[in-house]
Amino acid sequence: MANGRKTRADRWDAKAGLTDDQVWRAYDVFGRSKWAEFLAWAEKELPGVKIPSRNSMYEWRADMAEKEAAHKVRQSKEARDEIGVLAKTAALDDELIAAYKSMGARAALLGNKDEAVKLTMTAIDLGNLQLKSGALKLQREKFEASERRLQAVRDALAAPKAADGGLSPETLKKIEEAAGLL
Repeated sequence: MANGRKTRADRWDAKAGLTDDQVWRAYDVFGRSKWAEFLAWAEKELPGVKIPSRNSMYEWRADMAEKEAAHKVRQSKEARDEIGVLAKTAALDDELIAAYKSMGARAALLGNKDEAVKLTMTAIDLGNLQLKSGALKLQREKFEASERRLQAVRDALAAPKAADGGLSPETLKKIEEAAGLL
């Protein structure tokens, strides 16, 4: 409803049956392109859709501009909800990282450089955390294996001594196995 006028009932985007994503993508492209560039984009991305006059498109853009803030808030809430679900079910896994990458790519396509950089950096940070988590898990496994070997050596040393008071050949063999020497 730009300039106090009603939204046309035969508006080109509704008449063409465009999805919400297509409408907002067209709005973004129209806003940052020259008329000829927009027409070329529409011909490629929206085949078979008849684009109205330039004046009609500017009126459409003004209508869309009024709805843009609400649209961005809705997208943010949807993204937050999607991230929340992913974080609960798959913390620090590839799906969460891929979601951030995807949102970063979408923000870049929509011309929101700062948001794209922020989301991409979040994906990188999560990837780094995942790598660190994997390294810590590996270190923990190595430590636990060392503890098991040490306990095996202690158990072998606690075994009965040979007749001469030294370690029996069986005990020595157990120690060497536990220490990983055999």
